[in-house]
Amino acid sequence: MNMGLKKNGKVWKTAVPLALGGVLLVSSGMSAMAGTSGYEAYKAALKQQHTVQSVTADVKMVLKDNSQPLWQAAQHVKLDKAGHRASGEVELQEGAETERVAFFAGAEEDLVFKNSTEETYYVVSEDERAGRKHHRESGKEGGPTAEELEGIVDALAGGLKQQMTLETKPDGGSQVELQLSAAQIPPAVQALGALALKYAGDGEHRHAPGKEGLPAWFGGTEPDLPALTQDIRIESFRLTADIAPDGMLQGQVVELKVDGKDAAGAEHELALTAQVALSGHNATAADTVELDGKQVRTLDLHGDGRK
Repeated sequence: MNMGLKKNGKVWKTAVPLALGGVLLVSSGMSAMAGTSGYEAYKAALKQQHTVQSVTADVKMVLKDNSQPLWQAAQHVKLDKAGHRASGEVELQEGAETERVAFFAGAEEDLVFKNSTEETYYVVSEDERAGRKHHRESGKEGGPTAEELEGIVDALAGGLKQQMTLETKPDGGSQVELQLSAAQIPPAVQALGALALKYAGDGEHRHAPGKEGLPAWFGGTEPDLPALTQDIRIESFRLTADIAPDGMLQGQVVELKVDGKDAAGAEHELALTAQVALSGHNATAADTVELDGKQVRTLDLHGDGRK
């Protein structure tokens, strides 16, 4: 559902490593919660969500350093799996800079982007998309099986048994919650989180040049993430998910806090909050755009003159 943000690679070099720890913790928590009502309710909601043919998602992410906002992102996405279409708007904010980009996509159709500050519609042709997809698929090796992934999750889980709680709401729905302190987080997850943050704070990796010929906004905005080098530790993690009376996932919030010091010994507390609200289950229609009579430019994603 994040087709628009996939193109903003520089931005996610910071947000993704922070979120990595959260993903690992969610996986660990779900494994640890096996056999509890909270786990069963959450797992059932995720399975039911997978069967949904269309949905509207509103996603918000905020990254802070010592309580000061570094970077924010918001997405409003309409996904129609049955109709093979998606559309939405992505807003990225870093300091005083804000970018707002709309996108439209369909099977066997061009992928279209439009920045709110321009009249031009930027198009990635279906042929190029297909060629890039073929290149990726032909070059990748087989990933781990479901059983192998489950084994990794079990190893990460450690002693996190019975940590997810389940609360029934007055409307018949439910809320599940997993809350972990630093002492409850498995050492393997702590080590992976520290490694990811060191990589994210490395200026050599953060300042990759954009491709020639692409509009400046296409690379996204890049947060000025502090380069943590020592005493890096995940301090807390919290997952809250709301489930409707019919068992459908309505949304969830992930909160992750990480402490560490930079090379000068200055302390930093990084806090990432990600909120997802889901609506329009099996009743969402993606928007389309008519390009006739509009300013259109074809994007060359190779950056070397090829189309």
